[in-house]
Amino acid sequence: MTFDHRHYTDQPLAAGYQPLVEEDAERGSNVQQSDWRGRKVSKAVRLQDATEGLHAETGKELKIRLRERYGGDIQKRLVGKVSDDKEINQRKVIKLEAKALSLFNSVQKGNKKNLASWIKGSDQAGLVAEQFERVTGFSWESVNEYERRFMVDQVRAVLAKQPEKLTKASASALANIYLQNHQSYFSRACTNTADVLKDITGWREPLLVEHLSELCSDVSDNPDWELTEADLQCVGNFQFLMNRAMSLVTSSDLEDSEYVTIDEKMAVVEEEEERLAESIDAIEDFKQYGLKLPEGLREAMLSDLQKLQQEMRDYGRQLAINYLDDPRNAEEWGLIKKVEVMAAYDVLDCEVRELNQKSTKSLSKAERECWESCKNMRDQLSVLKEDILAGRDGNELPPDLRVRRNVIQQSLPTNAIQYREALGKWLSGSGIPKSRIQRRIETARNSVMKEESWKPIEKHLSVRIGDRFYECTSQIIPATNLTVDLLQEPAGEQKADIFPSQYMGKGCPSAVRDEAIHAVNLCETRMDSKNGEQFRALRSGALSAFGIKDSKKRAEASKNRAREVILSALRIELERNPDALTQGKPVPLRVLSTSLLTPDEGRHYSHIHDDEYAMYLEQVKAVKEVEQEIRDKGTLDMMDQSGHLVTVPVELDVITMNFGVNPLALNFFKKRLVLPWEVATKESRRSLEVFMGNLEPGAPVDGWAGEFIENEDSDHDKQIVIQLVNQIRQLYVTENYKSEGEDAYKMAERLQVLAYKLGVIGHFNCKSGKDRTGEADASIKRLMAQIDVLGYVPDPNLPLSREEQVLRQSFYFLTGNIELQRKNLNLPGYKTQTGKGQYGEAVYQMAHLPDYKGVNGRDLESHFYDDELGSVISDDEDLSSISSGRDSDYSNDLDSVISDDEDLSSISSGRVSDYSNDLDSVISDDEGLSSILSGRVSDYSNDLDSVISDDEGLSSILSGRVSDYSNDSDSVISDGSDFYDKYDEDGLSSTSSDPDGDDEP
Repeated sequence: MTFDHRHYTDQPLAAGYQPLVEEDAERGSNVQQSDWRGRKVSKAVRLQDATEGLHAETGKELKIRLRERYGGDIQKRLVGKVSDDKEINQRKVIKLEAKALSLFNSVQKGNKKNLASWIKGSDQAGLVAEQFERVTGFSWESVNEYERRFMVDQVRAVLAKQPEKLTKASASALANIYLQNHQSYFSRACTNTADVLKDITGWREPLLVEHLSELCSDVSDNPDWELTEADLQCVGNFQFLMNRAMSLVTSSDLEDSEYVTIDEKMAVVEEEEERLAESIDAIEDFKQYGLKLPEGLREAMLSDLQKLQQEMRDYGRQLAINYLDDPRNAEEWGLIKKVEVMAAYDVLDCEVRELNQKSTKSLSKAERECWESCKNMRDQLSVLKEDILAGRDGNELPPDLRVRRNVIQQSLPTNAIQYREALGKWLSGSGIPKSRIQRRIETARNSVMKEESWKPIEKHLSVRIGDRFYECTSQIIPATNLTVDLLQEPAGEQKADIFPSQYMGKGCPSAVRDEAIHAVNLCETRMDSKNGEQFRALRSGALSAFGIKDSKKRAEASKNRAREVILSALRIELERNPDALTQGKPVPLRVLSTSLLTPDEGRHYSHIHDDEYAMYLEQVKAVKEVEQEIRDKGTLDMMDQSGHLVTVPVELDVITMNFGVNPLALNFFKKRLVLPWEVATKESRRSLEVFMGNLEPGAPVDGWAGEFIENEDSDHDKQIVIQLVNQIRQLYVTENYKSEGEDAYKMAERLQVLAYKLGVIGHFNCKSGKDRTGEADASIKRLMAQIDVLGYVPDPNLPLSREEQVLRQSFYFLTGNIELQRKNLNLPGYKTQTGKGQYGEAVYQMAHLPDYKGVNGRDLESHFYDDELGSVISDDEDLSSISSGRDSDYSNDLDSVISDDEDLSSISSGRVSDYSNDLDSVISDDEGLSSILSGRVSDYSNDLDSVISDDEGLSSILSGRVSDYSNDSDSVISDGSDFYDKYDEDGLSSTSSDPDGDDEP
């Protein structure tokens, strides 16, 4: 065996980081005195946990408690003049704590704003870089990217929790003191080796992987060590392997997918596994390889290498799981094309049939030309339609569109908008008026999608939380699949769903605005892990049939929607408590409905775009009326899977609340202009008090949450409930839920998680039930996963770390919501405008306009170590053979895309940025991607200090600095953003719509 003498420290992969350890993440900081640069300064220490209210009987106790929780400055401002022996009643304490929390929140907001300018990122780390260099004497640029980001995240989090207003000088002082005790990413990942080196050399934190060779070289003259050249090479190899392993596991796979294929990344992982295995063999058989490493160091390195080897295995499994259930697959791409082709065919067929009804002589020249053109184009689509339905489509576009004279090969459509745009341009050459094409293709598309079979969407994903890989299953189960077996009777070939009016295997997409029978996009959503069920609730579109003009019919349709939600909640309750029907009592059913609408007065009174003010009022009215009807009747009728109605006695309690999540509700200026919070505040507060009692911080927990705490045996579950209650109270009192901050859904997430923990059936919705509701679905599941792993509820006010960002990306993209969006509009992707900061620009764009480049990886099933994770449940048609990205030509002289006349420039801020159209031309660096991935990243000589690197390493490729796609100005197909902007959340052309669809004029 020969040792690899290459360092890998100059350009690591895209980084992602451990969160703060629990005690740092969940506690704030007070101040103590310490030394910095020869003078006394304040040192950050942890504040007391705010898991329960303050308790004090005297002025002295109150001062102590306030100082412990909110810091000395706030304590002095509130009770500085209160005498120590003054008696304090608890009501006074609660009022003071509310004021303290408000002051604390104000200080934190100011500090966060300042920190954003003082610490901009790992490349512009500002005061963090300055203080790191003061503490260690090392250049900031010499440290790996993932280690730099980890330090920046840690320092930013500590400083953001300070209860005193920070100046740049005080922030620098605190950062310096923190960095003197900072435990590096390396020390956390390779604990054994780091501890041995610190013990032997006396080196203190931060100990970085870059220090290894230097430390070992410095002590090689020590007679107790006597390190040989082979020993130093072994240490250098350890350094290289640790760097690459940590760079891989902390990277964002979704960001990397823009530049590196799954095969290429898996090849790097496999190479790393092989190198780790070689190093482990060498250290285990150290005598054969001439190694004389001290026993303690040898055993520590061996243990850490074995841990890294397991990390690589888990990471390879993570790549495989997430790739196999990535929504950008051939099957989804085939379904998109199928709908568009069938809709276009219907438009042409309709025109031909209408013209056939006229006498040939009565046709004008233009009509005769249109008739001939439509017949020819319909025949082309007929062939393509048959190929798609049979799973044989390999050309993607009609023959006449694929092959034109004197046209050099051009890029094919790779996303839904490009494909829709290409067909639209082609149809515009038929002679049919453009306005008629647009109107008829929307109708035809909706008809095709309404007939699609809606089966459950099941997605498996693997993420990294803290130092653990975590696997879970996300399910979105459409209403047509909700069945119950109450009568123990045999069901037919197709089980009946639970609703008196059957869905018949179909869905109710949001594009059908005048639905009168069913709830739009009603689904059960759930998440499971190896620890069992983690979350289960209901989701839907608005319980307001806003597309029906007649007020009486609209009110009845709205009640039908509310009734279906409550019936679905009853099904969950019966499955949770199967003995409920045998106890001779009504089934107790509690439901929390959290809507994400923006019921603003601006759109309501100006009659611009959709009126969510009216939707909210109609929804609340429908829910209350149905609740009262069920209470009066005492029963609900539920369809058994055998097709027989069963009457179930029910004791129902429903509470409703609304927390808007789009820019109209959260933007500082917009919300003052349109007043989005006024109408829902009273109802939301009343429901919150029923849910958890007094909303003031420190007050006793009451309501449904109080009942749970009194009756629950598990101290851990009680603690989670108390944490959730306190965070909800803090968000409510400070009104932080009215701004996006780190997460627009922070309040809705915690309400739904708390409902699940209490045994209450949760329900959440927006207008359409797919975009805001989809993002809420992903956010709730992410929060539940964190609680499952960490054992506590993360602080919603902490700055976003890189690790947290990568985690949010995975749930955002891989939980099945993009597939549900396709079922609605045939336009997969979110239509929301919040979240760009928390998901990052690349993934935000990716999730708003998924690109189906058709890059198929090899068989990755071998990376599964058990069979418990399956593949996604698809629709009826097997279109797995449909591939994207095939070569074909089409003309660049097509007519312009079907568009509205109105200028939509006012909403351009939400447009999706351009994607490349020439996927074959890549501006690369000096080393080709294939050669880089085959291991030629960098070389270094036997002298471990001399490193010879390529211009760009694999790290820069995977962090997004490899190449730019060329912009082919002659390409017919654009990114589709202009076309995209013409569609609102329900997929209907609207001159007043915006990219968020259901949000703003």
